[in-house]
Amino acid sequence: MVRVIPSSYHGNSRGVKRERPPSPSLGRQSYKPWPTVSCLRSVKLGINSDSNTGLGIEHIAFNSDGSFFALSCADLTLRIWNNKTRVEVARLACHSPIVGLAWLDNDAGVMSLSKDGRLGKWAKLGPQNQWHWGEMINLGPEARVLEDTMCLACTRDRIAVAFQRTGVRVWIWGKGSWIAQRSITRTNITTLKFIDGGNALLGGTREGVVWHCAVPNGTMKVYAFLSSSIISIAISPTGMQALVTQASGSACMVELGFQCQQRIGKSFEEKDMRYAGGAVFAAGGKTAAFGSKDGCVLVWDVQKGMVVEGMEFPDGDIMQTVVSYDGRDGGGVVGGTRQGRLVWWPGPQAPGSGAGLSSSSRKRAKVS
Repeated sequence: MVRVIPSSYHGNSRGVKRERPPSPSLGRQSYKPWPTVSCLRSVKLGINSDSNTGLGIEHIAFNSDGSFFALSCADLTLRIWNNKTRVEVARLACHSPIVGLAWLDNDAGVMSLSKDGRLGKWAKLGPQNQWHWGEMINLGPEARVLEDTMCLACTRDRIAVAFQRTGVRVWIWGKGSWIAQRSITRTNITTLKFIDGGNALLGGTREGVVWHCAVPNGTMKVYAFLSSSIISIAISPTGMQALVTQASGSACMVELGFQCQQRIGKSFEEKDMRYAGGAVFAAGGKTAAFGSKDGCVLVWDVQKGMVVEGMEFPDGDIMQTVVSYDGRDGGGVVGGTRQGRLVWWPGPQAPGSGAGLSSSSRKRAKVS
């Protein structure tokens, strides 16, 4: 049985420590070769009282317009946050670590894939609008080999789950149920994304292969051979480029056009950089947030492959995952640390629209 842990809807929720106001310097005075921007806000999460694990933030997923996001923590909780008020509105207890997280179509709920092989959704039901969990698809015994890895992809009416030993299973919604399609027999898949409006899958493998396959009855094509295991793939807003992160600590652009002759583009790597999670697009696909160095998440110009900005976060924390959203308000970036801290930054500026501002000017322009 899945438990719902009460959480306040009006600000000072129990277990969430007081928000830390923005700090212009965060205690750092060292020179940096790029302009920096302070965080808008940072919040240390409260740990589930009966958890014996840490509180590291492992996955974050925005809804369609960036107004809410869901996150999973090492203490086996899934939490829903209002991104505008920066308040936790739900804390939901899980039985197993979450390995995949996504919002349902029309933001009707949150889909989660857990390590014990449960694929379900959290949705608000009943007159009191409480969150409830329900199974979406029975994945069968192959999903319950705990030492194996799984990954999740979904879009509108399609779901795909990759199993380490057997490949990818695909379902399409039709006539009120999820209908299984032909499987893709590629093993050791580490990350998966729907592209082309859900008509194809793009995946990465432990061997460093980036592949493409039409859904439901396509032929697999290899798009790139990279030097190390692939840990994540992000798709540009145009759908024509993928930002591929490798376990070696670097990321690169991969062109997705069918007629493309040179698929591997700019690479993103900085000396002494710590990478945590995968690279993500920002500023409408013109920049990427990837890696951390000197207490900053690095922002890259994707056309030039160079760092243009650093987004500062509190001393002593290790950044573990970063996500971004674009919106009418200029968008934004949210990061989660191994110590259980959420950090907000303004959306990075597109190259040429102010990236040359000094550090102090950038802070004054974006942090009130």
